[in-house]
Amino acid sequence: MNIKLVNIENGIQGIGFRRVSGLMKGLHPETKTYFVSPDNQFSLANRILLKSQSGLADEDLACVADHLADADLLGFSLMSENRDIATRLSAMVRARNPRVLIVTGGAHGRIYPEHALTFSDIVCESEGENPMTQLYQRLMAGTDYTDIDGLVFNTPQGIKRNNPARPTTKEELEAVPFMDFALDNQLYHQKTKTMAPTNAEAYLNWLGMNLNIIWTRGCPNMCAYCYNSKFINYHNGYAKLRYPSPRYIVDEIKSVLALYPFISWVSFIDDGMMSIKLEDLEEFAHLYSTEIGLPCLTYGTHPNSVTEEKTRVLVKAGSQFFRMGIQNFSQKILDVYDRKTTLERIQRSCAALAKYTDYTAPPAYDLILDNTFANRSDRLEHLQEMRRLPHPYVLNLHSLRIVPGSTLEHNIRSHTDKEVLDAKDKNPLHPRATLFNIIHYMFSIWRLPDWLWKRVVNICADDEREYPRLIVLVRFIFLVRRAMGHILRADFSFSSGTSAKLPYFLWKVGALQMIQRRMRRKLKALETDGK
Repeated sequence: MNIKLVNIENGIQGIGFRRVSGLMKGLHPETKTYFVSPDNQFSLANRILLKSQSGLADEDLACVADHLADADLLGFSLMSENRDIATRLSAMVRARNPRVLIVTGGAHGRIYPEHALTFSDIVCESEGENPMTQLYQRLMAGTDYTDIDGLVFNTPQGIKRNNPARPTTKEELEAVPFMDFALDNQLYHQKTKTMAPTNAEAYLNWLGMNLNIIWTRGCPNMCAYCYNSKFINYHNGYAKLRYPSPRYIVDEIKSVLALYPFISWVSFIDDGMMSIKLEDLEEFAHLYSTEIGLPCLTYGTHPNSVTEEKTRVLVKAGSQFFRMGIQNFSQKILDVYDRKTTLERIQRSCAALAKYTDYTAPPAYDLILDNTFANRSDRLEHLQEMRRLPHPYVLNLHSLRIVPGSTLEHNIRSHTDKEVLDAKDKNPLHPRATLFNIIHYMFSIWRLPDWLWKRVVNICADDEREYPRLIVLVRFIFLVRRAMGHILRADFSFSSGTSAKLPYFLWKVGALQMIQRRMRRKLKALETDGK
Protein backbone atom coordinates (compact mmCIF):
# COMPACT_ATOMS: atom_id res chain seq x y z
CA MET A 1 0.00 0.00 0.00
CA ASN A 2 1.23 3.46 -0.91
CA ILE A 3 0.53 5.80 2.03
CA LYS A 4 1.19 9.53 1.88
CA LEU A 5 0.50 12.05 4.63
CA VAL A 6 0.23 15.81 4.07
CA ASN A 7 0.32 18.63 6.61
CA ILE A 8 -1.27 21.86 5.34
CA GLU A 9 -0.37 24.60 7.78
CA ASN A 10 1.03 28.14 7.89
CA GLY A 11 4.36 26.73 8.95
CA ILE A 12 5.81 23.25 9.44
CA GLN A 13 5.29 22.84 13.18
CA GLY A 14 2.64 20.09 12.83
CA ILE A 15 2.98 18.60 16.30
CA GLY A 16 -0.13 16.40 16.17
CA PHE A 17 0.55 15.58 12.54
CA ARG A 18 4.11 14.50 13.31
CA ARG A 19 2.81 12.15 15.99
CA VAL A 20 0.41 10.44 13.58
CA SER A 21 3.14 10.34 10.93
CA GLY A 22 5.46 8.64 13.41
CA LEU A 23 2.71 6.15 14.22
CA MET A 24 2.00 5.34 10.57
CA LYS A 25 5.69 4.89 9.80
CA GLY A 26 5.87 2.48 12.71
CA LEU A 27 3.05 0.50 11.13
CA HIS A 28 4.13 0.99 7.52
CA PRO A 29 7.76 2.11 7.14
CA GLU A 30 7.28 3.08 3.48
CA THR A 31 4.87 5.89 4.44
CA LYS A 32 5.83 9.25 2.90
CA THR A 33 5.35 12.57 4.70
CA TYR A 34 4.87 16.00 3.11
CA PHE A 35 4.55 19.59 4.35
CA VAL A 36 2.63 22.08 2.22
CA SER A 37 2.63 25.60 3.63
CA PRO A 38 1.24 28.82 2.10
CA ASP A 39 3.21 30.95 4.55
CA ASN A 40 4.96 30.92 7.90
CA GLN A 41 2.85 33.06 10.22
CA PHE A 42 5.39 32.52 12.99
CA SER A 43 8.27 34.06 11.07
CA LEU A 44 9.77 37.18 12.61
CA ALA A 45 8.70 39.37 9.67
CA ASN A 46 5.10 38.17 9.84
CA ARG A 47 4.99 38.73 13.58
CA ILE A 48 6.14 42.32 13.20
CA LEU A 49 4.09 43.27 10.13
CA LEU A 50 0.97 41.23 11.01
CA LYS A 51 0.99 39.76 7.50
CA SER A 52 -1.69 37.36 6.38
CA GLN A 53 -0.95 34.19 4.48
CA SER A 54 -0.02 34.55 0.83
CA GLY A 55 -1.84 31.42 -0.28
CA LEU A 56 -0.95 28.85 -2.92
CA ALA A 57 -1.82 29.22 -6.57
CA ASP A 58 -3.32 26.41 -8.66
CA GLU A 59 0.07 26.03 -10.32
CA ASP A 60 1.60 25.24 -6.93
CA LEU A 61 -1.11 22.78 -5.99
CA ALA A 62 -0.80 21.04 -9.36
CA CYS A 63 2.89 20.43 -8.60
CA VAL A 64 1.99 19.05 -5.18
CA ALA A 65 -0.76 16.87 -6.65
CA ASP A 66 1.74 15.29 -9.03
CA HIS A 67 3.71 14.05 -6.01
CA LEU A 68 0.63 12.69 -4.26
CA ALA A 69 -1.31 11.19 -7.16
CA ASP A 70 0.01 7.63 -6.83
CA ALA A 71 -1.16 7.27 -3.21
CA ASP A 72 -3.58 4.52 -2.22
CA LEU A 73 -4.23 6.17 1.15
CA LEU A 74 -3.79 9.94 1.42
CA GLY A 75 -4.02 11.70 4.78
CA PHE A 76 -4.59 15.44 5.24
CA SER A 77 -4.08 17.41 8.45
CA LEU A 78 -5.09 21.08 8.46
CA MET A 79 -6.52 24.07 10.26
CA SER A 80 -9.77 25.61 9.03
CA GLU A 81 -8.02 28.65 7.53
CA ASN A 82 -6.44 26.33 4.96
CA ARG A 83 -9.52 24.32 4.06
CA ASP A 84 -9.71 25.93 0.60
CA ILE A 85 -6.21 24.67 -0.19
CA ALA A 86 -7.18 21.16 0.94
CA THR A 87 -10.36 21.27 -1.17
CA ARG A 88 -8.52 22.31 -4.32
CA LEU A 89 -5.64 19.92 -3.75
CA SER A 90 -7.99 17.00 -3.13
CA ALA A 91 -9.80 17.66 -6.42
CA MET A 92 -6.51 17.74 -8.32
CA VAL A 93 -5.34 14.47 -6.78
CA ARG A 94 -8.67 12.76 -7.54
CA ALA A 95 -8.48 13.97 -11.15
CA ARG A 96 -5.17 12.11 -11.42
CA ASN A 97 -6.20 9.09 -9.32
CA PRO A 98 -9.96 8.54 -8.80
CA ARG A 99 -9.31 5.47 -6.61
CA VAL A 100 -7.37 7.30 -3.89
CA LEU A 101 -8.82 7.04 -0.36
CA ILE A 102 -8.57 10.41 1.39
CA VAL A 103 -8.64 10.72 5.19
CA THR A 104 -8.70 14.13 6.90
CA GLY A 105 -7.78 14.92 10.48
CA GLY A 106 -6.36 17.80 12.43
CA ALA A 107 -8.33 20.67 13.92
CA HIS A 108 -10.54 21.24 10.87
CA GLY A 109 -11.58 17.61 10.63
CA ARG A 110 -12.41 17.45 14.32
CA ILE A 111 -14.33 20.73 14.44
CA TYR A 112 -15.98 20.71 11.01
CA PRO A 113 -16.24 17.04 9.97
CA GLU A 114 -19.18 17.68 7.61
CA HIS A 115 -17.18 20.24 5.64
CA ALA A 116 -14.07 18.03 5.61
CA LEU A 117 -16.19 15.29 4.04
CA THR A 118 -16.81 17.52 1.02
CA PHE A 119 -13.25 16.73 -0.08
CA SER A 120 -12.55 13.53 1.91
CA ASP A 121 -13.81 9.97 2.12
CA ILE A 122 -13.11 9.63 5.84
CA VAL A 123 -12.71 12.16 8.66
CA CYS A 124 -11.10 11.46 12.03
CA GLU A 125 -13.04 13.24 14.79
CA SER A 126 -10.89 11.97 17.64
CA GLU A 127 -7.27 11.59 18.64
CA GLY A 128 -5.75 9.80 15.69
CA GLU A 129 -3.65 6.99 17.11
CA ASN A 130 -6.28 4.29 17.71
CA PRO A 131 -8.60 4.96 14.73
CA MET A 132 -5.71 5.23 12.26
CA THR A 133 -4.12 2.04 13.57
CA GLN A 134 -7.40 0.16 13.13
CA LEU A 135 -7.99 1.66 9.68
CA TYR A 136 -4.54 0.61 8.50
CA GLN A 137 -4.91 -2.92 9.88
CA ARG A 138 -8.29 -3.46 8.22
CA LEU A 139 -7.17 -2.00 4.89
CA MET A 140 -4.21 -4.37 4.89
CA ALA A 141 -6.47 -7.30 5.81
CA GLY A 142 -9.06 -6.33 3.21
CA THR A 143 -11.89 -6.27 5.77
CA ASP A 144 -14.65 -3.74 6.44
CA TYR A 145 -13.52 -0.61 8.23
CA THR A 146 -16.67 1.52 8.28
CA ASP A 147 -17.53 0.71 11.92
CA ILE A 148 -14.32 2.10 13.49
CA ASP A 149 -15.07 4.41 16.41
CA GLY A 150 -13.91 7.98 15.97
CA LEU A 151 -14.25 7.99 12.16
CA VAL A 152 -16.92 9.60 9.98
CA PHE A 153 -17.55 8.28 6.48
CA ASN A 154 -18.81 9.73 3.23
CA THR A 155 -21.06 6.97 1.82
CA PRO A 156 -23.52 6.79 -1.11
CA GLN A 157 -26.28 6.75 1.51
CA GLY A 158 -24.98 9.87 3.20
CA ILE A 159 -22.74 10.63 6.18
CA LYS A 160 -22.06 7.69 8.51
CA ARG A 161 -20.88 8.73 11.96
CA ASN A 162 -19.65 6.07 14.37
CA ASN A 163 -19.40 6.19 18.15
CA PRO A 164 -16.88 8.61 19.68
CA ALA A 165 -13.45 7.07 20.12
CA ARG A 166 -12.20 6.90 23.68
CA PRO A 167 -9.18 9.03 24.54
CA THR A 168 -5.74 7.50 24.28
CA THR A 169 -4.62 6.16 27.66
CA LYS A 170 -1.37 6.91 29.46
CA GLU A 171 -0.18 3.37 28.72
CA GLU A 172 -0.96 3.76 25.02
CA LEU A 173 0.83 7.09 24.89
CA GLU A 174 3.92 5.36 26.30
CA ALA A 175 3.81 2.92 23.36
CA VAL A 176 3.30 5.50 20.58
CA PRO A 177 6.41 6.15 18.45
CA PHE A 178 8.10 9.50 18.84
CA MET A 179 7.17 12.47 16.64
CA ASP A 180 8.35 12.17 13.05
CA PHE A 181 11.16 14.63 12.35
CA ALA A 182 12.83 12.44 9.70
CA LEU A 183 15.28 14.26 7.44
CA ASP A 184 13.73 12.72 4.33
CA ASN A 185 10.27 14.20 4.92
CA GLN A 186 9.39 16.45 1.99
CA LEU A 187 8.61 20.20 1.97
CA TYR A 188 7.08 22.04 -0.97
CA HIS A 189 9.04 25.13 -2.10
CA GLN A 190 6.95 27.74 -3.91
CA LYS A 191 9.87 29.55 -5.54
CA THR A 192 11.28 26.47 -7.25
CA LYS A 193 7.99 24.51 -7.53
CA THR A 194 9.73 21.44 -6.15
CA MET A 195 9.71 19.13 -3.16
CA ALA A 196 12.88 19.00 -1.07
CA PRO A 197 13.89 17.20 2.15
CA THR A 198 13.25 18.83 5.52
CA ASN A 199 16.96 18.98 6.22
CA ALA A 200 18.82 21.25 8.64
CA GLU A 201 18.51 24.25 6.33
CA ALA A 202 14.73 23.82 6.06
CA TYR A 203 14.43 23.43 9.82
CA LEU A 204 16.38 26.64 10.45
CA ASN A 205 14.35 28.56 7.87
CA TRP A 206 10.97 27.52 9.27
CA LEU A 207 11.52 26.65 12.93
CA GLY A 208 14.83 28.25 13.80
CA MET A 209 16.77 26.59 16.61
CA ASN A 210 13.71 25.88 18.72
CA LEU A 211 11.81 22.62 19.24
CA ASN A 212 8.09 22.91 19.92
CA ILE A 213 6.68 19.91 21.73
CA ILE A 214 3.60 18.85 23.69
CA TRP A 215 3.86 16.46 26.61
CA THR A 216 0.24 16.27 27.75
CA ARG A 217 -3.17 15.38 26.30
CA GLY A 218 -6.52 16.64 27.49
CA CYS A 219 -7.56 19.70 29.43
CA PRO A 220 -9.69 19.82 32.61
CA ASN A 221 -10.96 23.28 31.65
CA MET A 222 -13.89 23.87 29.31
CA CYS A 223 -13.16 27.42 28.15
CA ALA A 224 -15.87 28.24 25.64
CA TYR A 225 -13.54 29.88 23.08
CA CYS A 226 -11.19 26.90 22.89
CA TYR A 227 -11.30 23.91 20.57
CA ASN A 228 -10.84 21.73 23.65
CA SER A 229 -14.43 22.45 24.69
CA LYS A 230 -15.55 20.87 21.41
CA PHE A 231 -13.36 17.83 22.05
CA ILE A 232 -14.74 17.44 25.58
CA ASN A 233 -18.31 17.66 24.30
CA TYR A 234 -17.39 14.94 21.81
CA HIS A 235 -16.16 12.66 24.63
CA ASN A 236 -15.95 13.79 28.25
CA GLY A 237 -12.85 11.66 28.71
CA TYR A 238 -10.87 14.29 26.83
CA ALA A 239 -11.10 16.50 29.90
CA LYS A 240 -8.75 14.18 31.78
CA LEU A 241 -5.10 15.17 31.70
CA ARG A 242 -3.01 12.30 30.31
CA TYR A 243 0.68 12.14 29.60
CA PRO A 244 3.50 9.62 29.18
CA SER A 245 6.26 9.37 31.74
CA PRO A 246 9.01 11.98 32.20
CA ARG A 247 11.42 9.40 30.79
CA TYR A 248 9.39 9.13 27.58
CA ILE A 249 9.27 12.88 26.91
CA VAL A 250 12.98 13.35 27.67
CA ASP A 251 13.89 10.48 25.34
CA GLU A 252 11.64 11.93 22.63
CA ILE A 253 13.43 15.27 22.86
CA LYS A 254 16.78 13.50 22.67
CA SER A 255 15.66 11.71 19.49
CA VAL A 256 15.00 15.07 17.77
CA LEU A 257 18.29 16.54 19.01
CA ALA A 258 20.10 13.61 17.43
CA LEU A 259 18.73 14.70 14.04
CA TYR A 260 19.05 18.47 14.52
CA PRO A 261 21.91 18.98 17.00
CA PHE A 262 21.78 22.78 16.66
CA ILE A 263 18.43 22.91 18.51
CA SER A 264 19.15 25.06 21.54
CA TRP A 265 15.72 25.66 23.11
CA VAL A 266 12.75 23.42 23.84
CA SER A 267 9.29 24.97 24.04
CA PHE A 268 6.52 23.08 25.82
CA ILE A 269 3.32 24.42 24.28
CA ASP A 270 0.94 22.25 26.29
CA ASP A 271 -2.45 23.57 27.33
CA GLY A 272 -1.74 22.61 30.91
CA MET A 273 1.94 21.98 31.65
CA MET A 274 1.53 23.09 35.26
CA SER A 275 -1.41 20.73 35.76
CA ILE A 276 1.09 17.85 35.76
CA LYS A 277 1.58 16.29 39.19
CA LEU A 278 4.35 17.90 41.21
CA GLU A 279 6.23 14.61 41.66
CA ASP A 280 6.25 14.06 37.87
CA LEU A 281 7.49 17.61 37.29
CA GLU A 282 10.27 17.02 39.81
CA GLU A 283 11.30 13.80 38.07
CA PHE A 284 11.19 15.57 34.70
CA ALA A 285 13.24 18.48 36.04
CA HIS A 286 15.98 16.08 37.20
CA LEU A 287 16.07 14.11 33.94
CA TYR A 288 15.85 17.17 31.71
CA SER A 289 18.52 19.19 33.52
CA THR A 290 21.00 16.30 33.70
CA GLU A 291 20.45 14.65 30.29
CA ILE A 292 19.46 17.58 28.05
CA GLY A 293 20.44 20.76 29.86
CA LEU A 294 19.00 23.15 27.28
CA PRO A 295 16.94 26.18 28.25
CA CYS A 296 13.24 25.49 27.94
CA LEU A 297 10.11 27.61 27.71
CA THR A 298 6.77 26.86 29.37
CA TYR A 299 3.65 27.88 27.46
CA GLY A 300 -0.07 27.37 27.96
CA THR A 301 -0.36 27.54 31.74
CA HIS A 302 -3.72 28.19 33.44
CA PRO A 303 -3.92 30.52 36.46
CA ASN A 304 -5.59 27.81 38.54
CA SER A 305 -2.61 25.47 38.15
CA VAL A 306 0.23 27.96 38.72
CA THR A 307 1.91 27.65 42.11
CA GLU A 308 5.16 29.06 43.35
CA GLU A 309 6.43 25.53 44.05
CA LYS A 310 5.79 24.28 40.50
CA THR A 311 7.24 27.48 39.05
CA ARG A 312 10.39 26.95 41.08
CA VAL A 313 10.71 23.33 39.92
CA LEU A 314 10.42 24.30 36.25
CA VAL A 315 12.87 27.20 36.64
CA LYS A 316 15.35 24.74 38.16
CA ALA A 317 14.77 22.46 35.15
CA GLY A 318 15.83 25.35 32.92
CA SER A 319 12.62 27.18 32.04
CA GLN A 320 13.57 30.71 30.99
CA PHE A 321 10.07 31.80 30.12
CA PHE A 322 6.45 31.31 31.20
CA ARG A 323 3.30 32.09 29.28
CA MET A 324 -0.09 32.11 30.97
CA GLY A 325 -3.59 32.56 29.61
CA ILE A 326 -5.41 35.37 31.39
CA GLN A 327 -7.75 36.13 28.47
CA ASN A 328 -9.54 39.04 30.16
CA PHE A 329 -9.60 41.05 33.37
CA SER A 330 -13.36 41.51 33.44
CA GLN A 331 -15.14 38.89 35.52
CA LYS A 332 -18.18 39.15 33.24
CA ILE A 333 -16.09 38.42 30.15
CA LEU A 334 -14.38 35.51 31.93
CA ASP A 335 -17.83 34.10 32.68
CA VAL A 336 -18.84 34.40 29.02
CA TYR A 337 -15.62 32.56 28.18
CA ASP A 338 -16.41 29.87 30.81
CA ARG A 339 -12.99 30.64 32.22
CA LYS A 340 -13.31 29.08 35.68
CA THR A 341 -11.05 31.34 37.67
CA THR A 342 -11.19 34.61 39.59
CA LEU A 343 -9.41 37.92 39.22
CA GLU A 344 -7.67 37.42 42.58
CA ARG A 345 -6.46 33.95 41.55
CA ILE A 346 -5.05 35.43 38.36
CA GLN A 347 -3.21 38.13 40.30
CA ARG A 348 -1.69 35.54 42.69
CA SER A 349 -0.50 33.44 39.75
CA CYS A 350 1.09 36.49 38.12
CA ALA A 351 2.85 37.27 41.41
CA ALA A 352 4.22 33.70 41.55
CA LEU A 353 5.66 33.98 38.03
CA ALA A 354 7.03 37.47 38.68
CA LYS A 355 8.95 36.19 41.69
CA TYR A 356 11.44 34.38 39.42
CA THR A 357 12.17 37.08 36.84
CA ASP A 358 15.79 37.19 38.04
CA TYR A 359 16.10 33.83 36.27
CA THR A 360 13.58 34.19 33.44
CA ALA A 361 12.45 36.59 30.75
CA PRO A 362 9.36 38.62 31.67
CA PRO A 363 6.30 36.32 31.71
CA ALA A 364 3.85 36.63 28.83
CA TYR A 365 0.11 36.83 29.41
CA ASP A 366 -2.46 35.96 26.75
CA LEU A 367 -5.44 38.25 26.29
CA ILE A 368 -8.41 37.77 23.97
CA LEU A 369 -9.69 41.12 22.73
CA ASP A 370 -12.17 42.35 20.11
CA ASN A 371 -15.11 41.32 22.28
CA THR A 372 -18.04 42.96 20.48
CA PHE A 373 -20.30 42.23 23.46
CA ALA A 374 -18.14 44.10 26.01
CA ASN A 375 -19.39 47.48 27.20
CA ARG A 376 -17.50 50.47 28.59
CA SER A 377 -17.77 49.21 32.17
CA ASP A 378 -16.28 45.84 31.18
CA ARG A 379 -13.38 47.51 29.39
CA LEU A 380 -12.64 49.85 32.28
CA GLU A 381 -12.65 46.97 34.79
CA HIS A 382 -10.27 45.09 32.51
CA LEU A 383 -7.83 48.00 32.26
CA GLN A 384 -7.97 48.78 35.98
CA GLU A 385 -7.11 45.17 36.86
CA MET A 386 -4.25 45.25 34.35
CA ARG A 387 -2.86 48.19 36.29
CA ARG A 388 -2.25 45.82 39.23
CA LEU A 389 0.00 43.45 37.27
CA PRO A 390 3.58 43.29 38.60
CA HIS A 391 6.14 44.49 36.08
CA PRO A 392 7.93 43.33 34.03
CA TYR A 393 5.58 41.39 31.75
CA VAL A 394 4.67 41.17 28.08
CA LEU A 395 1.36 40.50 26.36
CA ASN A 396 0.13 38.23 23.59
CA LEU A 397 -2.96 39.83 22.09
CA HIS A 398 -5.50 37.72 20.22
CA SER A 399 -8.68 38.56 18.38
CA LEU A 400 -11.74 36.60 19.50
CA ARG A 401 -12.63 33.88 17.00
CA ILE A 402 -16.07 32.33 17.44
CA VAL A 403 -16.64 28.71 16.48
CA PRO A 404 -20.22 28.51 15.15
CA GLY A 405 -22.49 26.37 17.30
CA SER A 406 -20.03 26.48 20.18
CA THR A 407 -20.74 27.17 23.83
CA LEU A 408 -19.11 30.55 23.30
CA GLU A 409 -21.67 31.53 20.68
CA HIS A 410 -24.48 30.47 23.03
CA ASN A 411 -22.95 32.41 25.92
CA ILE A 412 -22.58 35.55 23.84
CA ARG A 413 -26.18 35.38 22.68
CA SER A 414 -27.34 35.02 26.28
CA HIS A 415 -25.35 38.07 27.44
CA THR A 416 -25.84 40.49 24.57
CA ASP A 417 -27.95 41.37 21.57
CA LYS A 418 -24.83 41.82 19.44
CA GLU A 419 -24.64 39.92 16.18
CA VAL A 420 -22.51 36.77 16.44
CA LEU A 421 -20.46 36.22 13.33
CA ASP A 422 -19.03 33.09 11.78
CA ALA A 423 -15.39 33.89 12.45
CA LYS A 424 -13.66 30.63 11.65
CA ASP A 425 -11.60 32.38 8.96
CA LYS A 426 -10.41 35.18 11.21
CA ASN A 427 -6.72 35.10 12.09
CA PRO A 428 -6.70 35.21 15.90
CA LEU A 429 -3.13 36.52 15.90
CA HIS A 430 -4.23 39.78 14.26
CA PRO A 431 -6.21 41.95 16.70
CA ARG A 432 -7.99 45.03 15.40
CA ALA A 433 -5.97 48.26 15.28
CA THR A 434 -8.18 50.14 17.79
CA LEU A 435 -6.74 52.40 20.47
CA PHE A 436 -8.10 50.04 23.11
CA ASN A 437 -5.99 47.21 21.67
CA ILE A 438 -2.96 49.39 20.99
CA ILE A 439 -2.85 50.65 24.58
CA HIS A 440 -2.22 47.10 25.79
CA TYR A 441 1.15 47.09 24.06
CA MET A 442 1.97 50.44 25.65
CA PHE A 443 1.06 49.23 29.15
CA SER A 444 3.65 46.46 28.99
CA ILE A 445 6.33 48.84 27.68
CA TRP A 446 5.82 51.78 30.04
CA ARG A 447 4.23 52.10 33.45
CA LEU A 448 2.31 55.31 32.88
CA PRO A 449 1.95 57.83 35.74
CA ASP A 450 -1.52 57.88 37.31
CA TRP A 451 -2.61 61.20 35.79
CA LEU A 452 -1.69 60.09 32.26
CA TRP A 453 -3.03 56.58 32.72
CA LYS A 454 -6.51 57.85 33.66
CA ARG A 455 -6.70 60.11 30.63
CA VAL A 456 -5.49 57.43 28.23
CA VAL A 457 -7.91 54.84 29.62
CA ASN A 458 -10.92 57.13 29.28
CA ILE A 459 -10.05 57.91 25.67
CA CYS A 460 -9.37 54.31 24.66
CA ALA A 461 -12.34 52.68 26.36
CA ASP A 462 -14.78 53.93 23.72
CA ASP A 463 -12.74 54.54 20.56
CA GLU A 464 -13.63 52.04 17.80
CA ARG A 465 -11.64 53.68 15.03
CA GLU A 466 -8.67 51.74 13.67
CA TYR A 467 -5.10 52.96 13.26
CA PRO A 468 -3.27 50.29 11.21
CA ARG A 469 0.00 52.24 10.96
CA LEU A 470 0.03 53.11 14.64
CA ILE A 471 -0.45 49.51 15.77
CA VAL A 472 2.48 48.38 13.59
CA LEU A 473 4.71 51.10 15.07
CA VAL A 474 3.74 50.50 18.70
CA ARG A 475 3.85 46.74 18.25
CA PHE A 476 7.33 47.01 16.73
CA ILE A 477 8.56 48.91 19.80
CA PHE A 478 6.85 46.33 21.99
CA LEU A 479 8.46 43.43 20.13
CA VAL A 480 11.92 45.00 20.35
CA ARG A 481 11.48 45.45 24.09
CA ARG A 482 10.15 41.90 24.39
CA ALA A 483 13.01 40.50 22.33
CA MET A 484 15.53 42.22 24.59
CA GLY A 485 14.14 40.32 27.58
CA HIS A 486 15.02 37.10 25.76
CA ILE A 487 18.23 38.20 24.06
CA LEU A 488 19.76 39.34 27.36
CA ARG A 489 19.42 35.68 28.40
CA ALA A 490 20.81 34.47 25.06
CA ASP A 491 17.33 33.17 24.14
CA PHE A 492 16.78 33.26 20.37
CA SER A 493 13.97 30.71 20.35
CA PHE A 494 11.78 33.18 18.45
CA SER A 495 14.20 33.42 15.51
CA SER A 496 13.89 31.59 12.21
CA GLY A 497 15.14 32.09 8.67
CA THR A 498 17.54 35.00 8.27
CA SER A 499 17.13 36.06 11.91
CA ALA A 500 18.45 32.64 13.02
CA LYS A 501 21.85 33.21 11.41
CA LEU A 502 23.31 35.00 14.44
CA PRO A 503 22.35 32.38 17.06
CA TYR A 504 23.40 29.64 14.64
CA PHE A 505 26.82 31.27 14.31
CA LEU A 506 27.07 31.56 18.10
CA TRP A 507 26.18 27.87 18.38
CA LYS A 508 28.65 26.91 15.65
CA VAL A 509 31.58 28.58 17.43
CA GLY A 510 30.53 27.26 20.86
CA ALA A 511 29.71 30.67 22.37
CA LEU A 512 26.02 29.88 22.83
CA GLN A 513 26.75 26.68 24.71
CA MET A 514 29.19 28.51 26.98
CA ILE A 515 26.57 31.15 27.83
CA GLN A 516 23.95 28.50 28.52
CA ARG A 517 26.30 26.59 30.85
CA ARG A 518 26.95 29.80 32.78
CA MET A 519 23.23 30.39 33.11
CA ARG A 520 22.66 26.87 34.39
CA ARG A 521 25.27 27.43 37.08
CA LYS A 522 23.29 30.48 38.18
CA LEU A 523 20.27 28.25 38.81
CA LYS A 524 22.16 26.49 41.60
CA ALA A 525 21.37 29.55 43.71
CA LEU A 526 17.77 28.33 43.77
CA GLU A 527 18.89 25.43 45.96
CA THR A 528 19.80 27.75 48.81
CA ASP A 529 18.16 31.16 48.45
CA GLY A 530 14.76 31.89 49.91
CA LYS A 531 13.07 32.83 46.66
